Amino acid sequence: MKRLTRISGLVLTGLFFTTLCFGAWDKTKPANNEKLKDTPAEVRDNWEALELGTDAALQITNAKVSATAGIVDTKLATISTAGKVNGAALTGLASIPSGAGSIPNTNLATINTAGKVDGAALTGLANIPAGAGVIPAANVPSTGFTLPSGAVFFMMTGSCPAGSTDVTATYSNKFIRVNATQGSTGGSDTLSILEANLPSHTHPSGTLTAASAGAHTHTMSFGNVANSGQDIFGSGNSGNKATSSAGDHTHTISGNTGSAGSGSAATITNPYVTCKMCQVN
Repeated sequence: MKRLTRISGLVLTGLFFTTLCFGAWDKTKPANNEKLKDTPAEVRDNWEALELGTDAALQITNAKVSATAGIVDTKLATISTAGKVNGAALTGLASIPSGAGSIPNTNLATINTAGKVDGAALTGLANIPAGAGVIPAANVPSTGFTLPSGAVFFMMTGSCPAGSTDVTATYSNKFIRVNATQGSTGGSDTLSILEANLPSHTHPSGTLTAASAGAHTHTMSFGNVANSGQDIFGSGNSGNKATSSAGDHTHTISGNTGSAGSGSAATITNPYVTCKMCQVN
């Protein structure tokens, strides 16, 4: 009776292992007619194969996953192995959250194919570093141009921007004069008028005095008077006779004409507006 009970226990044990393992990896092991003494070894072999996962029959393949499996992302591990995600499989990029992170610059290839970047997508241009380079002149629209080195421009407010030098102090209080010799300076805000600059004009008489030409006499000839009381001028009571000439002579005039003017320099500054002058480096 005890022997029968022991045999029954071994049979039930074999059936238990068969039930657990049947169909999990190989339907042929153990077979329905397998000897009881061979069953434990076959079961052990299958368990070892299951543990190692080297048997293709025990591995999960795409064909074994149902299209309706609906595996949730919480059951999936983070994919961190290079080459495990194909870029062509990425969809719904617009749904990537803002906190998902940024692709490192070192992982981005240089975009040098025409038409691959839409100008409307460019933002943050103010943050482009100074050493990033200059847009080629051929790529600048013809509606504008870049001031060449040495050109000057004026600022009504603010300071001269980067790429230019403030030359206000060098050319302070000077007007622009077009000349083939660039950068020369000259002129003045005031002018002293010389006599040669004046038009022909007269002055008031003022006080003038003629000096004496010296003591001298003149001779008058009356002819031959025969009777006293005779009119020496001839008939009648009036007439004139010429005296003799004393010769040519001059008189010296002294004194001053009327005073005019003060000698102050004349201001010739035009109406103006002040600006800063900036020169392109």
